[in-house]
Amino acid sequence: ALMHIDDRKERRTRALELIERVGLSSHVKHKGSKLSGGQKQRTVIARALAKDSPIILADEPTGNLDSQTSKEIIELLGEIAKDKLLIVVTHNFDDFKEYATRHVRIYDGAIEADELIAEPTRSAKAIPETCEKSDAESTEYPPTRAEKSNERRRFITKRDISKGATLGAAIFKAKPKLSTFLAILLLIGTLGIFLLTSICSTATDVFSEKYMFTPIEGRVIITKRSGQVITDAELETLKSELSAKSYLHYDVLLDQAYGNGVTFTEENGDLHYEQMTATFGEDFGDDIVGRYPTESNEVLLKLPIGYKTVFGKDKLNNVSISYGPLELKVTGVCYYLDNNLTGKILFTEKGFEEATASHYLFSRASTTITATVDTDIGQRLFEFYDFYPSYDAEYGKLHLSDPDYISFVTEHPEAVTTVIFTAKYYNYNYDYYDGGANSQVFMRQIGDADIVKKSPPRPTVSYDYEYGGYDGGVAIHPALLNEIASATLAKSYTQASLFFENDDQAYASVETLKEKGYIAIPSDTTYEPSGETVLIEMLGSLALGSVWVFGVIFLALFIHLCSRKSLEAFSRDISIMRSMGIPVRIIRIGTYVRMLLSIIPAYIIVIITAILVYTTPAFNLIFPYLYFFDYVLIFLGVLLLALIVTHSQVKRLFGETVGKALKGGTRNA
Repeated sequence: ALMHIDDRKERRTRALELIERVGLSSHVKHKGSKLSGGQKQRTVIARALAKDSPIILADEPTGNLDSQTSKEIIELLGEIAKDKLLIVVTHNFDDFKEYATRHVRIYDGAIEADELIAEPTRSAKAIPETCEKSDAESTEYPPTRAEKSNERRRFITKRDISKGATLGAAIFKAKPKLSTFLAILLLIGTLGIFLLTSICSTATDVFSEKYMFTPIEGRVIITKRSGQVITDAELETLKSELSAKSYLHYDVLLDQAYGNGVTFTEENGDLHYEQMTATFGEDFGDDIVGRYPTESNEVLLKLPIGYKTVFGKDKLNNVSISYGPLELKVTGVCYYLDNNLTGKILFTEKGFEEATASHYLFSRASTTITATVDTDIGQRLFEFYDFYPSYDAEYGKLHLSDPDYISFVTEHPEAVTTVIFTAKYYNYNYDYYDGGANSQVFMRQIGDADIVKKSPPRPTVSYDYEYGGYDGGVAIHPALLNEIASATLAKSYTQASLFFENDDQAYASVETLKEKGYIAIPSDTTYEPSGETVLIEMLGSLALGSVWVFGVIFLALFIHLCSRKSLEAFSRDISIMRSMGIPVRIIRIGTYVRMLLSIIPAYIIVIITAILVYTTPAFNLIFPYLYFFDYVLIFLGVLLLALIVTHSQVKRLFGETVGKALKGGTRNA
């Protein structure tokens, strides 16, 4: 009721004065529910005085009080009557006659008697300024019904918002249990929106750039306009002429974002698979655990920080990994925050070439190893479909340890073995398969001198490549696989990548390359998908967006139903505020502010969760990394949730008359 006083300190001073005037200074710290009947009545009187109205109507002010308390309240009202017009409705006139100046008796709805007892003595401050003017001088008239309607519909001012915010904070603090209950409900709703946003976050992917190749700083992809293969000699010349940093002839793995991945086993024996992009020559900075690779069987992994628990935070753990069929040694790990991104596996240049060879000879290849054994009694043919690369194998050698083969050559010491290694790589994509007509064939003949009749240990983590039930299989050093693959790729591979210090140099080289007869494309070049693809993506995004919106509405209905009973405790407070003369618009603002204060804990939890996902490995491994726009959606979603719930509550609260709400009446039809 003191909201008309803008200054907060002045408002508090005035409140304390009123409390002192009604004799409750010793109870300033008490809650209203802890006061006695007489003390509550004094509080009501203080509230009426706070409105500073010229007229106060007291309806049976001593009706439920004992005689001593009634006497104190009557004395208090007598003091108040010196400054204001006080109208008391009572059945016990004798209790008030000492202070009354006029007695109006009503019987059966009609005035039975109207007696002037004494002339009222009024203090100067009780006389309104307008009353000092004559009727002729006065130009103020009571507002019309239209003016009152316009007043209700007038725009909300900054002052209204300020008053509403103050009232909302007071309402929030006045009922801590109810406010806590609402905060918990909104926290549940926030977690629901968090989950919805995580599931539907890909809805915005339709607006993401579509890259033709894996973007790498300073990379340019080239091919000849004639469609002919590019030789190493040509690449060396281009590197020198264009001052390129380096080149990569067989660059297929750089753009295999969904090709081979890394398989690794934790110390507790759990097997994991992480999709990764192969690369080499990149600089991940100095913030790594371990060191950069130097040998062909060594790699550095770039992974989300959630994997700190697996590979180590300050010191590398002993974790075995494989990339496709290759078993590799991890010498370093670089961690990053965004667990939505595809990780990277950094090879040395030699290691990248061997990984490329393994990709061609394993991922889509049909491989046959035929061993022809010549003896003095004739030939014996063996076919093997089980082979694996191993860095423990002798370089340039082929390890054969098949039991049948070993038994046969042991019986024929003079036998000479010739092996034909044949791998057919099928060129196909997800839309078309040519039946193998245009497949690449990798072939190598290996003589008896390069055959070792034992095999090194199989990789402990890689996929099981055993076919046909062989116990031993064929082991080949990855360097030999690279020789086999390079011999064929040199005759068929038509693409290569040049690397410059930065993108500016890369873009500057494009025109020169075009003049030399090459098609040159920077790696960050984007493309426009087909209209059909765009339509499908748009429909998918629209569907996910609809799921998010309807999910928020469902959560709002759920919270509204859960909090519906709590409105009964709040409804009476609203009615009292309305009876005190607080404008409805300010009460509405206060109700919204109260709800907004209730979502602060939910916002804090979201922020804490975001920080934990960003910085704590365990949380990063469980919760999806959300971007700034996603968190904006969460915050807007929670705000929308609160507004929908509050709107429903306000509509219900203000659908009752003050009288019915105070008497526990039902809602109007």
